[in-house]
Amino acid sequence: MDRFPDELKRILEDDKIEKQILGAGWWLREIIAKPTFYGCEPRNIIDLRHLAEWCWPTLADKSTRPRLHNDFMTVLAKDFLGLRYAVPSADERGYQMRQLQGAKLDVLINQAWFAHCAGSEIRQKVPERVEFKVSRGALPVPAFMRERLVERLVEELHGRARWSVDEVREAMQRTREREGRIE
Repeated sequence: MDRFPDELKRILEDDKIEKQILGAGWWLREIIAKPTFYGCEPRNIIDLRHLAEWCWPTLADKSTRPRLHNDFMTVLAKDFLGLRYAVPSADERGYQMRQLQGAKLDVLINQAWFAHCAGSEIRQKVPERVEFKVSRGALPVPAFMRERLVERLVEELHGRARWSVDEVREAMQRTREREGRIE
């Protein structure tokens, strides 16, 4: 396996740098599953899908929820973030570190920028959702406690959204045991 570029590895493994994603791509799940093979153990990765689904409950509704990742990004972009065009997609199987063509590089940059913008928008939406729930009586919270409630909700949602390498490994092990193929 080709080594990761040192700078990319440093960023992926740094606990202090929060990495935002909208659903983990196959490549990230692969790296998390085989850190010794890839020589990289990603940390502090926030999956914005969890936060987005809390902010816009229809995204989490199983009957209307977009099934494919690209569909999810399209719905989030157009219907909830008000963007006219969604993020373009590319054939993910073709990503080779040394053979990254211009068009695919543009898609990756676009997706990274979209995740950054979506993260900013989603974090602004959390306080609005709290206010909406308070106004409906779903959260009986005095006004002076709302700011702290927003902080706690964001912390809790981040906790649920964070990718922990150990948790992923345990989940994969449980799946293998259930399927009867213990490795």
